[in-house]
Amino acid sequence: MHNEHEERTWRELLGSIIQDKAEKKRIASAVEVTEVTLVRWVKGGTRPQEENLRALLRAIPSRHVQEFTWLAAKEFPGLQDMVAQSSIVQQIPAEFYAQMLQNYANTANSLSTNLQGVILEQALKHLDPDGLGLSVSVMACLPPAQPGGKVRSLREIGSKGSGPWKGDLGQKTMFLGADSLAGAAVMNCRLVFVQSRAEQFMLFPAIWAENEESAAAFPIMRRTRIFGCLLVSSALPKYFTVAHLNLIEQYANLLALAFESDAFYALEDIELRVLPPYTLQMALFRNFSQRVSQMMFDQKLSYPVALLRVWQEIEQEMLEMPISLDIQED
Repeated sequence: MHNEHEERTWRELLGSIIQDKAEKKRIASAVEVTEVTLVRWVKGGTRPQEENLRALLRAIPSRHVQEFTWLAAKEFPGLQDMVAQSSIVQQIPAEFYAQMLQNYANTANSLSTNLQGVILEQALKHLDPDGLGLSVSVMACLPPAQPGGKVRSLREIGSKGSGPWKGDLGQKTMFLGADSLAGAAVMNCRLVFVQSRAEQFMLFPAIWAENEESAAAFPIMRRTRIFGCLLVSSALPKYFTVAHLNLIEQYANLLALAFESDAFYALEDIELRVLPPYTLQMALFRNFSQRVSQMMFDQKLSYPVALLRVWQEIEQEMLEMPISLDIQED
């Protein structure tokens, strides 16, 4: 069977999308052209200008953006760079910094999750202004179960998304370890990024998430101590420009305000392990709420303490699972 990318052009893909009359009308309106112009593009009678392509990428359904970009780049070689560089503001707005500092000064410890959520929402809008498909996640060091123990994994504690990740991220969590991009950022205390699944001699990430075509991670730190990292994934290959990478660093530094000092670890206390992929992790989350309730009842623990204990138990169960190093998520 031939690959679908080899069987059709971007014009044919657009043609299949606008077969639906309502979609044709909506896309023409969003791109600010007539429906006749859309048909001409499909048939090859005329060629869209750069601003038309940018508008098309914003207008077509998000599930088609990745393929459309890939196909159209054959005819418009600069398309992927154009998408990545689309009018992104180079710095976090000063007003947002001021707002976060004010919130930090007036926020109780228990509300730090709200601070984290506001920062992630701003980062998502800033890094993906056209909503082409991005997820931004905070990966936190899971506290060791034993006093004096080492941090062995990172757990996703908050995320926001657009495109294929829109609306779904609040309901899930995942663990990442030494074989991941996030793990590399934490253990090396620096920015790590991969621009394409096709990169040769790629060391990280060993496991790709569904829809993820490029990714970057930057550690969340206070001085020399590490909380975890900000992990950013794009549905498009080669999405991250220098401007994007600089902004990811800025947002990671801002996120350090959202967490308590005792949640940051010295590098020598972090020894991440290889973990199973998310598809295998999911089975361990199925009875999560029941496990927490049972832990609270059996050991007379508060909810936060029981919650952490169950996460630590799940981590141990993952570490005991057999791992195939050539497993790749898809």
